[in-house]
Amino acid sequence: MPTQSRQQLKFQALLAERARFMRFNSTDTELALWRCLSGKRLGVAFRRQVVVDR
Repeated sequence: MPTQSRQQLKFQALLAERARFMRFNSTDTELALWRCLSGKRLGVAFRRQVVVDR
């Protein structure tokens, strides 16, 4: 498995920090949406601001 460069690691840390910021600073509309999506009410699980490219 190839090791990641410092630049890649810094970028991943930045993405994680941004995702955390967005989770804790939601708009009223986003909060309303997530209340509707939480708890698998639609039969599937939704995840908020997860860093995908890992």
